[in-house]
Amino acid sequence: MNSNPSVAAARKRRIFLVDDHPLVREGLTNLINGQNDLIVCGEAEDSAGAMTGIAKARPDVALVRHETREHKERPRVHPSSAGRWRLYQRKSR
Repeated sequence: MNSNPSVAAARKRRIFLVDDHPLVREGLTNLINGQNDLIVCGEAEDSAGAMTGIAKARPDVALVRHETREHKERPRVHPSSAGRWRLYQRKSR
């Protein structure tokens, strides 16, 4: 008898969100947590919070909004990428 067939199915992918808008983070959290195989393990509104939170939460994936309030205060280097999301996945060990 194999006691581990549902281990892979039961494990949820852990996602960390980074966006400067609380309502966006809340909406994404609700959508993601509504999935059977995903769960939000943390969130941040800026890069400093993201670096600290990601180090502590150790997510499988970080969903990061490319432009946050802290970036809007600086001149844009790549205006064509404004407002886009970036997806970062932790390397396998």
